[in-house]
Amino acid sequence: MTPRAIAISMALGLASCGGGGDGGGGGQAGPEATETGPSADCVETSEVTALDNEFEPICVIAASGDELTVTNEGTAPHTFTISETDVDEDLAPGDEITATVPEGLEVGAENEFQCEIHPSMVGYLYVSQ
Repeated sequence: MTPRAIAISMALGLASCGGGGDGGGGGQAGPEATETGPSADCVETSEVTALDNEFEPICVIAASGDELTVTNEGTAPHTFTISETDVDEDLAPGDEITATVPEGLEVGAENEFQCEIHPSMVGYLYVSQ
């Protein structure tokens, strides 16, 4: 099993991002890039919303150097962290931050971003160029 498949399997078994409460929600299996481009779940946008158990959209298409505006519209604190980069921003409820898509991410691949506080809260960044 690949590391991504293991992470997805673990995310599906964890409780929702909000922690406590009714235990509903939970992680989602990530979209898979195709040989010709991003999955159908990917959206070209510069805006990402952190809710209490998910990122919306779950997959973002952006180029290196693009700015993403991330807003926490939930009631819990979150982070916006792009794996294996220096992007690691704290978001209190109601906060909005701007994060730049770093150079060096694999072009043509879906790179993971997540909330470090709630590891089952995962999204994907498809780097278009």
